[in-house]
Amino acid sequence: MKSAARAVSLLILLAAARPLYSGEAAPEQKLSAIEQSYVAGNKRQAEKDIRAWAKAEPKAPWPKLAAANVAFHEGKYNRCLSLAKDALEVAPQNAEGYYWRGRCFEAKGSTLDAANEYKAALKAEAAHPAANEGLARIQASLGDRPITEQIK
Repeated sequence: MKSAARAVSLLILLAAARPLYSGEAAPEQKLSAIEQSYVAGNKRQAEKDIRAWAKAEPKAPWPKLAAANVAFHEGKYNRCLSLAKDALEVAPQNAEGYYWRGRCFEAKGSTLDAANEYKAALKAEAAHPAANEGLARIQASLGDRPITEQIK
């Protein structure tokens, strides 16, 4: 009886240790697919995918970030900022929300705000490559001046 109980315990431990696979793409992969669809000129498909994702996961930050991404590409920076803010209200430690806010501020010429958002993204996820690139881009554009001396 002890060996059967041990075997069941071992199976339970193995099942718990093994990651579950739902067949769903990771949120970052979905974001990338939607962005690629939009950039390739299939705006309707991108918007349809965002609506379906928002319906399937109404409390998740990811559909909001996908919509922010599309808004950014359309040059609708205030809309992008608003959507990223909504995503951060749901998930305050989501680096993507800060990253998209940084992209918008950078596009609007608010260098100091952009740098602060990129830094917040890196605080949430130290290895966020796009936030690192954004911050490096800002620092390179300022030359020798520190970001804190940047005049808006």
